[in-house]
Amino acid sequence: MMGVRRGERNFAAVYCTLAAALVLSLCPAAAAWERDKAERAWRDALELEERIEPDAPRSEYARCAALFRKVYLYDPHYVHAPDALYAEGLLHQRMGEKFDSAKDSRTAAARFEFLARDYPAHRDARDARKRAAALRSGDEPPALQDAAGAARTAPAPGVAAAGPPPPEKGEAPRRAVVHGIRFFSLGDATRVTIDLDRKTGFSRARLRNPERIYFDLAGADLSEGLADRAIPVGSGPLERIRAGRHSSSAVRVVLDLSSPVEYAVRELDSPFRIEIDLYPPGAAARTGAPPAPVPAPSAATASVTPPPARPAQERSPSEGGGAPKAAPRTSLGDRTLTRMLGLKIGRIVLDPGHGGHDLGTVGPNGLREKDLTLAIARELKAMLEDELGAHVFLTRDTDVYVSLEERTALANHYRADLFLSIHANSSRHRSTSGVETYYLDFAKSDAEREIAARENASGMLAVSELEDLVKGIAQAEKSAESRELASIMQKRLYTGARRLLPSTKDRGVRRAPFIVLIGARMPSILAEVAFISNPRDEGVLGAADGRKAMARALYEGIVGYVQTLGGDLVQNLKDGE
Repeated sequence: MMGVRRGERNFAAVYCTLAAALVLSLCPAAAAWERDKAERAWRDALELEERIEPDAPRSEYARCAALFRKVYLYDPHYVHAPDALYAEGLLHQRMGEKFDSAKDSRTAAARFEFLARDYPAHRDARDARKRAAALRSGDEPPALQDAAGAARTAPAPGVAAAGPPPPEKGEAPRRAVVHGIRFFSLGDATRVTIDLDRKTGFSRARLRNPERIYFDLAGADLSEGLADRAIPVGSGPLERIRAGRHSSSAVRVVLDLSSPVEYAVRELDSPFRIEIDLYPPGAAARTGAPPAPVPAPSAATASVTPPPARPAQERSPSEGGGAPKAAPRTSLGDRTLTRMLGLKIGRIVLDPGHGGHDLGTVGPNGLREKDLTLAIARELKAMLEDELGAHVFLTRDTDVYVSLEERTALANHYRADLFLSIHANSSRHRSTSGVETYYLDFAKSDAEREIAARENASGMLAVSELEDLVKGIAQAEKSAESRELASIMQKRLYTGARRLLPSTKDRGVRRAPFIVLIGARMPSILAEVAFISNPRDEGVLGAADGRKAMARALYEGIVGYVQTLGGDLVQNLKDGE
């Protein structure tokens, strides 16, 4: 879309236009949650917590805990919803200890467990899991002072973007505090994240014999729990992470390595953090970008074991039709690199939309989008494995929350050849019915922008990360193949849906900046299989036969696309690849 350059001024104008379009597309006007109330509850809870005196009665603690609880209840997608759950848990833990209340201790354990289960990638999830286990077993949980101020480490909305307030005259500026260092690995990639409570400058360097990379954070302090601490890792080449004071005004974080690596660093805001991606030498050249690690598979990420490898089947000339034929051009006449190289489909990642606390849309009779998409994805996975012989992965195989960004990262990690995100639609008008298929691009119409806002509502990206999103869309290498996949899928999906719902409409192929598609390195689409706001459609898809028939329509769409690439699958994959 941006392959032709017309000079820097023209490029800047186009870039600004794209950025403006994306902002409009991500506008959460269609979200059903009460974001404003969540923000107010968050601010009120923090202010009340500041005013609680050590000898305050239990009612004061309980009132503050209830305010933190409201943040999540008003909007579980709000950026501080998991912070509020953690703060509520800490308050109940303190109430249990201070007032010898077993009920408060049980409530604290429940809040910590909920945070660890539904927000597994949150910075406090690991600590919450430990606290819950200790409270349930009757052991001594981690000291509360170790987490002092945890609820305030993430800035309130709008504050971080403006930077820290200037110090009073004569007062030394407050230092940034490193309040967390975390890591996760998947395959041969590891990501290290340094969490700070405000932005600060840093420098970095690589040292040899032994291999290590260090980061000096200027004007920073370490939180009490991190001072002079070594964090064992033992994953890939990263052996451990060390943190300590380098000078009177700087903190040094050292990554001790067992072998050389390549690495990439980026800063993220709201809250400020430094992300370091480590990957084997040459990995960037092979993939075109550093591999994006995701949290290690657990309850949050689903079925990762591929089906048993199937040997490539030999075909006689009478069966195979002679020499293989070149893949035809796309329906728009594009001869893409995929088709010129004769590339095939081997791995498919299916993404059941929503999950966990993120219900998606809910039908008038109670059918939840998260349950419908998971049921369809399971049916479709079985069909693709049994009938097509594909290797299929799910981004989730249980009712858990997986962030939009992690879903794409999983598809990239599994080196998928095709990515399909499955969703159900909703409308204010109950009579609306139909199917539509999206590929990644900027939304052109109000309807496309509304759909994108609703499906992106659970995303946790900040406005400060807009530039990366724009680049991810405008430079989408697989755009032509994604458009072709969407076109074929829409035709087959509509044909299948008409058998179930004779009055359903063909709403066509559309474009939108869905976060779940940004960054995918393979043809990727999002299918809206029905409007479950329509009571008739909800009733049909609420039955097992209806879900299976819809999975069959999606299966036909994938098969149709595979046929345009020559009709063969890559089947000589090794187990565990």
